[in-house]
Amino acid sequence: MSAPPPYEAKGEAPPYPPAAGQAPPCQPAADQAPPYPPQAQYPPQGQYPPQGQYPPQAQYPPQGQYPPQAQYPPQGQYPQAAPAQVVVIAAQPVHFGRYPVNMTCGNCHAQIQTQVQYEIGVLVWILCLALFFFTGICCFIPFLIEGCKDAVHHCPACRTLIGRKSAM
Repeated sequence: MSAPPPYEAKGEAPPYPPAAGQAPPCQPAADQAPPYPPQAQYPPQGQYPPQGQYPPQAQYPPQGQYPPQAQYPPQGQYPQAAPAQVVVIAAQPVHFGRYPVNMTCGNCHAQIQTQVQYEIGVLVWILCLALFFFTGICCFIPFLIEGCKDAVHHCPACRTLIGRKSAM
């Protein structure tokens, strides 16, 4: 039997033919360092290395003994507390309608339910004129119907005008 080729004896793959002017893909160029450090060789299977070749293992404290505990400041001395964080809550926009709304008053900052008053607006006058031209009578009816009027919201605590819902 003949001797094995040199690459099989080393446990390496056979070399590939390199391209012109380039190093083989699995071997670094002569002027470059290998891409990673060489790994330690393991002993052959079934054989154990002599004692002392492995790194020492971490030692645990003897049974019943514990490692030292964290030190706390003496009584009466407390660590400085971090400053409190400010939380900003964005208020949702309030949509005023024909009926009272639960909200926080922007003027007195009280939690309220708005008071609604109905006032004569543009829609009432348009309906009044239309009824007058088409019927000649009954043009006063839109002034009696609250659904045709504008809804005005006020704060019951401070009487501030909060919002308005136009009927048109």
